[in-house]
Amino acid sequence: MTNPSPRTRALVAVLAVSTAALAPACVRTRTDPVTGKVAVKVKNPLQKGEDWNARVSGVAPYTNATGSARAEVIGGQTTVSLRVTGLTPGATHPWRVNEGRCNEPGPVVADPALYAPILVSGQGVAEGTTRLPQSLEITRRYKVRLFLSPTDSTTEVACGDLSNR
Repeated sequence: MTNPSPRTRALVAVLAVSTAALAPACVRTRTDPVTGKVAVKVKNPLQKGEDWNARVSGVAPYTNATGSARAEVIGGQTTVSLRVTGLTPGATHPWRVNEGRCNEPGPVVADPALYAPILVSGQGVAEGTTRLPQSLEITRRYKVRLFLSPTDSTTEVACGDLSNR
C-alpha cells in the first residue's frame, strides 16, 4: 500500500473536520395545534437561540423607506430590532410585530405597549428595539410593520416579512 500524498492527507483532514462540525446538528419538529402543520428545523447546537430576519420595504406612497428587522429568540423571550431609512426627519412612527405576512391581516404579537414609538433622526433613519415576553413560533408567520404616526397607527409606511433561518 502506498502512502497518501500531502495533498490527499490535507483533503482527508478537511473532510473529517467538516463532517465533525456538521454532525452535531439538532433537528427539531413542532406541530401547530391549530393548522396541524409540522415544521422541521435543523439547528447548530452552538447557536444560542433562533434568528428571524426581514427586509423592510416602504408601502406606497412611502416607497423611499427601506430597512431591516431582526428578531432573536432566547430563553422564551424575543428581542426585536428595526432599522428603517428614507423617512421624514423628525417624524415619530409606531411599529409592531404581527402574525401573518405583509398585505395580510394578523394580530399583534404581545402587548402593543411594549413597542415604543421610534423617532426619525435628521438623516431620515429610525431605529427601535423591544423585548417580548414570548418566543416566536417556527410554525407561524410574522411581519414587522411601521406606521405613519402615533395618531395614525393604521396607515402602514413600511412592512417586512420575518423569515426564520
